[in-house]
Amino acid sequence: MADREQLTEWQGMEGESLLYCKMFIHVVWMTYSKRGNPIIVLYGYRYSLKNTKESCGTVIRRWQCSTHTNRGCLSSIMTNDQVIVHMKNEHNHPPSITKKGKELWNLEIEVPRKK
Repeated sequence: MADREQLTEWQGMEGESLLYCKMFIHVVWMTYSKRGNPIIVLYGYRYSLKNTKESCGTVIRRWQCSTHTNRGCLSSIMTNDQVIVHMKNEHNHPPSITKKGKELWNLEIEVPRKK
């Protein structure tokens, strides 16, 4: 298993980065859509930025499953800077994200956080 130091070495590769989840470390692809909008890819699902709130020097972003409009999927992620603070991971459809011919959900790694 990789530890947090090994995972963070991947940050910045090809314009993508990782997010750190409080309970586990997840390889989360932060990249941009074809139109230049920020997106997150986690477990093969794509999340689009819905809104941003700034309060007391922190930035809270709400990301919504990109199929919300077409399929009514209610899955969402909330981030505080680079940390996932809330995740509703209940999709009504299978993952379907591919990049460069590879299914991204096959690249995901989950490691318990060190105490």
